[in-house]
Amino acid sequence: MQESQRKHAIMREFAFLPSGVEPNWQTFRKTKERESSDFLAEGCEVLAQECREWASKHLRLVCFSEQVTELLMWAHYASSHRGFVIEFDPKHALFASDEFRKVDYVLADERPTVEDVEDQSQEDFRKMLCRKSRDWDYEAEWRLVKLANSLDVGRRRDGLEMSCLELPSGSVRALYLGWQLPRDKGDELLQSIEKDEWHRVKRFIMRPDKAKYAIEPIPWDQWRARPDTFRKECDRLTMADAEPEESE
Repeated sequence: MQESQRKHAIMREFAFLPSGVEPNWQTFRKTKERESSDFLAEGCEVLAQECREWASKHLRLVCFSEQVTELLMWAHYASSHRGFVIEFDPKHALFASDEFRKVDYVLADERPTVEDVEDQSQEDFRKMLCRKSRDWDYEAEWRLVKLANSLDVGRRRDGLEMSCLELPSGSVRALYLGWQLPRDKGDELLQSIEKDEWHRVKRFIMRPDKAKYAIEPIPWDQWRARPDTFRKECDRLTMADAEPEESE
């Protein structure tokens, strides 16, 4: 549509040139197409930058994954197994609106452009925010797109203030501790869900598979009840906060 409108505008401008001006049509057309292409490209870049600034100011993304045993996810987003994963109930009201949608992994190398936004509606912008390269499809990502002014502002432990989304206890199904998570951090997490409102939350610890390049969730109670000899051996091999042995 934009291309046909541009050609029509060039033809109309040529038709209404002042008398006495007789340029060659081919030369006139090529000159105007070059000028309009440069102008359009510059205008699209300005508009794209404005869109990025608007999204950064007014929108916030909360990202989720369908995968709990994906090694790359634990390496990238859980600090090489030193973090933890929270499993949510996808049927909870928190995820019941059109703000929650699956990421579309596209084959094309090109990023989405402003021209992809047909009417520049909020829906089109949401679609752009939920597109990624096929290289990332192992994440099996879903995104919750929220307006910044609908969220509270919280202060992290490092003092940085950020938008935060309250996660109702009823939306949480399980907690998975990384197998390299320092013991004091794991104890703190487990103590934080000892309240009655969290009693339904299942607890797991992720352990490396002995025969495969994989990890598997072990129920926390089962892990805690393992024999002392087994516990000591595993702790010796995998405990992240173990003191290095002294060498003579």
